[in-house]
Amino acid sequence: MSKDSNAVLIIEDEKELLERHSKIIESQGYFCVKFTDGQKALEYLSKNRGVIDVVVLDLFMSGLDGLDVLKAIKENPSKYGELPVIILTNVASEPIIRQAFEYGASSYLLKSQIENGGLTEELSKCI
Repeated sequence: MSKDSNAVLIIEDEKELLERHSKIIESQGYFCVKFTDGQKALEYLSKNRGVIDVVVLDLFMSGLDGLDVLKAIKENPSKYGELPVIILTNVASEPIIRQAFEYGASSYLLKSQIENGGLTEELSKCI
């Protein structure tokens, strides 16, 4: 895949939400790579550097937490690439939002915002 592929890596541990998010994204012409596990997603990124254009990341997941995934991606650009990361969560806590941006998140969306096009709008800004 080239930079023109519009490839999105979605990391969401709830399978129903993962499928819903990917359908929304794919309906706008993007290609989705999906993971329910943050650690496996990081392994994929390290083995496929340059394939993904943007990451959509849930925060609170079983296993590796979303903030830890974000921090790993942003602290290791030589391993994972320099990727924009869109946080997509139900958490509206100001300290967590602040921490996500301190770690390098490109944007922070609440899951309730994706129904009105917020997610695809953010993707178009990042790709």
